[in-house]
Formats: sequence, C-alpha cells, structure tokens
Amino acid sequence: MSFYLKKILAFSLVILISLTQYGFSFLGSQRPSKSVIKDAIGLQIHLAEGSLRQSLELNSEQGLEEVLSLNVDSIEFLDIPNRTIFVVKGYCDWGIPNKKEKILSYFKVLLEQGEMVESWRLALAIPKSIDSKEEFVTYPLPIKN
Repeated sequence: MSFYLKKILAFSLVILISLTQYGFSFLGSQRPSKSVIKDAIGLQIHLAEGSLRQSLELNSEQGLEEVLSLNVDSIEFLDIPNRTIFVVKGYCDWGIPNKKEKILSYFKVLLEQGEMVESWRLALAIPKSIDSKEEFVTYPLPIKN
C-alpha cells in the first residue's frame, strides 16, 4: 500500500509543479515590457514638456527628447477594483538623440493594461479630494509587433 501511495504522491507533486510553472509564466507575460515602459516615459516627458511650454507661453520645438536607456528597479501591481494597473519605478537616461548631453532621472510610471491584454495606457493619477476614490486619466501607447 505504501508503494502505491508514494507513486500517487510523486505524480501529484509533478502535476502541482507543472501547473505552478505554467501559472507563473502566464503572470509574467502580463507585465509591461521595457519598450512599453520606454514609450510611457517618453509620453510622460512629452506631456509634462507640453504643459510647461503652454504655461510659459513658449512656441519652440517640442518632442525631440527620447528615452535613451532604461533601468527598471521594481514593477508592482496596484490593487484597484476593475483595473489592471502596474507601478513601474527605476532610472532612465533621456535627452535629444545624437547629442552628448543625457539626463539621468528617477521615474515612476503607472501603466494600465488593456482589456484584451494586448495594449497599454499611461495612467496619470488625478489629485483626489476628500472622501473620493482615486481616479486616473489615461493615454494610449502605441501597439508594437
């Protein structure tokens, strides 16, 4: 009897490990890729620059800056009902391509995953008032193959 019990336990363990590995690989594929994070930071820089230029009433060229390199420190899931939002933190170098100057900056971006798990949106938190739930305005990121 113990021989069959050992076989059943060993088989159960193999099945459990297989299912666990499948489950973790599925969750890993839902995390934002570095190219999505790079696009989100670039959009965040563009939005901040545009807002600043509008406030200062400047009419110079905009949108030349790019994220040149990226180092992600952490990716965390934000627990909000009916939303899939990740908080990504790290450091990036950004500046104008083909120029010597680079700016090393800390970043924190919020990324919302699309319903079909194919697209991403940059999420910016709207300052909340007392007794209201946190709300976000989102901007779509390009879908790349």
